[in-house]
Amino acid sequence: MRRHLMRVAVCVVVGVVVNVLVAWGCAMWVKPKRSSMAGGVFLGVNSDPWPTSVPSDWPKGCHDMGKWTGFGVCHHAGASVNFDSLGALCTLQKVGFPMHSLRSIDWFRQRSEDSTGMMRVERHGFAGVWQAGLEAPLQLTYVAKRQPFLAPATGGGLRPRVSLPVQPVWPAFALNTLVYGALAWGVLFAPGVVMRWRRRRRGACVGCGYDLKGIAPGGMCPECGADRVEKRENQKE
Repeated sequence: MRRHLMRVAVCVVVGVVVNVLVAWGCAMWVKPKRSSMAGGVFLGVNSDPWPTSVPSDWPKGCHDMGKWTGFGVCHHAGASVNFDSLGALCTLQKVGFPMHSLRSIDWFRQRSEDSTGMMRVERHGFAGVWQAGLEAPLQLTYVAKRQPFLAPATGGGLRPRVSLPVQPVWPAFALNTLVYGALAWGVLFAPGVVMRWRRRRRGACVGCGYDLKGIAPGGMCPECGADRVEKRENQKE
């Protein structure tokens, strides 16, 4: 029983790690492309709901900027131009495969007292990391070769940023973990299970494969000394 529990624990850990790495790989190397523009042409009307929750002092509505999608990636952005007479932008990112299992939220705001005229990202300590994710080195992402869907900092836009989300999306995170955990079991333990089953079928020691024909029931394997599995087989007979 303890051995089986250890195997289950190993598969769960491997499933979680692979789940996160696949999601981060999608975030870093898949360039999303615009798939929809729900709000149409931007007319300065903030009548759409934000893609996700925003700070309480933000406008209640926004202009839906649409979605950008790719393999294992979905970005949904909303913007408001009436925030302190300048602007605000909220981007929700979901990544993962086969389901979107991790998410991150970027809150950008531009204030009139900002002498540079640039938009700043709201992020505060660990809570900010939990919401916005970790920042990936740009030279290791698709941004190194191509322009992201947000403009670079030059020319009054936003500096490119690729987030590595850390916030799980339930139940997608659990389902992806089960998928990768099952694959891990198939790779790590299934060959051993099949090998022991075949040895048991032909009357060999399940530990070393030594032919046990002629060995007294309940006896030990003369090659490796194993007897536990043989005794269980004898009890079934």
